[in-house]
Amino acid sequence: MLHRSVSSALAALPTRGEVIVVDDHSVTPAAEILVGFETDLAQGRLRIVLNHMGNGPAAARNHGVSEALGQVVLFLDDDDLMHPSYPGFVLEMQALGYAYGFAAIQRFQDGTQPVAQLASDVTEVPLADLSFKKQIGGLGCGFWVKRELFHSVGGINPLLRVNEDTDLSLRLLKSGARGVFSPKLAIYVRDHASPAAHLTNSTPAVLRAKYFKILLQEHSAWLITQREARQFLMRRYVKMLTKTLNLRELVRGLRWLEADFSLWTYGLANYLMYRIKGKDNFR
Repeated sequence: MLHRSVSSALAALPTRGEVIVVDDHSVTPAAEILVGFETDLAQGRLRIVLNHMGNGPAAARNHGVSEALGQVVLFLDDDDLMHPSYPGFVLEMQALGYAYGFAAIQRFQDGTQPVAQLASDVTEVPLADLSFKKQIGGLGCGFWVKRELFHSVGGINPLLRVNEDTDLSLRLLKSGARGVFSPKLAIYVRDHASPAAHLTNSTPAVLRAKYFKILLQEHSAWLITQREARQFLMRRYVKMLTKTLNLRELVRGLRWLEADFSLWTYGLANYLMYRIKGKDNFR
């Protein structure tokens, strides 16, 4: 999968661009997997670096950005594929004054070939014109950012097991930098057969609730002035608490939030729904 991902990135690479593969102490070293790219390595179009910032996706991405030479960095997971026109589009957005953004994705199943699509004629949308929910971009959704801005907001928090992309989006929004969403296809995202392949989906609800609480605490001063953002994060926190099927923890969380009547109703209604359905605490 890594071989195909790198091939797609190199095929889309703009002039003077580079593809950086971060080896996060893999069982099989990336250099052994990427046989056949010797010319790209010699020309500097491809670099393989060993992660020295601690294990995990966040640390690996931070290390990759620290190694980057260009002004803009664009993230690609090691089993996804890059749309050939997307990096060029990102550079166009940077030239228009945007500092970060993300775009549409298309999912495909393991063992299948994604259906090629041409970039559509739809135009970009400033994040400021979207609802808060749509201003939060996943790092696997063609997420790009100016390198200087990435460093200025502190990079990706390696202490967050999940929600690290939400945390980064919050810090970018707080910075006042101009963000953009593109409805144009950016990334082909591989859908794995096993839900465990998706870290967020396989993380127990009690831990997901914990991380939403951390976000509410870390960004509390800013959220006071951002009603829509605060309401969204509070509801996500409460929903994760309901999925634990632990009524005591749910009530404790609602009291910590100083929740109003509507949020209490939302939480208790969801709790009853999951209790009736027998919802397990891993979703």
